[in-house]
Amino acid sequence: MADYLAVLDYSVLRACCPLDTFRNSVREMQLSFVGSPPALPELPGLLQAWRTDRELRLIFVHFNSETEAALRALQPQSMSQVDLGLEDAFISYLGERGEKSFIPLAVPEWSMAKTKEFWLPPRIAMSLVIALAGLWIARRGQFPATAQVAWFLCILLFGLPGILAFVALQEFPPREACPGCKQMRRVDREYCAHCNAPFEAPAKTGTEIFASL
Repeated sequence: MADYLAVLDYSVLRACCPLDTFRNSVREMQLSFVGSPPALPELPGLLQAWRTDRELRLIFVHFNSETEAALRALQPQSMSQVDLGLEDAFISYLGERGEKSFIPLAVPEWSMAKTKEFWLPPRIAMSLVIALAGLWIARRGQFPATAQVAWFLCILLFGLPGILAFVALQEFPPREACPGCKQMRRVDREYCAHCNAPFEAPAKTGTEIFASL
């Protein structure tokens, strides 16, 4: 394994030293605060900074007593050094520099309530429209009344996933026009649901083979 390191930054030599020297030159400090961390002043050697609602994580190169005094001037509740491996030190040295914030944006409760109130009526209306569409499909397919009611309630409760489940799971028998009333009826039933007419026997072609009884 190589024990010497050279770093080129856009063709400019930025580091050329033993690995231990490089690792010891990059240091991470963690500062905890009672409230929100204050704004950072100009800190010599600062590579990266991460800010949360109660902490600051700072990575420095050539950390010294002057930098430590500047950090203590921020009046942190606690300050400690974090062990930094060679790989982390290398990534921090070559990574994007500057401060990054990981504080989630606070959304006022009244705003969230207003948003829910705004979206609730359209969602109910959309579910009702989808449920009515599913009921129309079930009635058109001449399903039993219990199946129509069950699928209507399922689609009304689950919305779009409900009607997708209805189309995927429900069997739709083929239909054809009734000779009596000319309306579409299911071929798996003996009588038409509209006029109660029976199906006509299929015409013989002369190629039938039947065993004598």
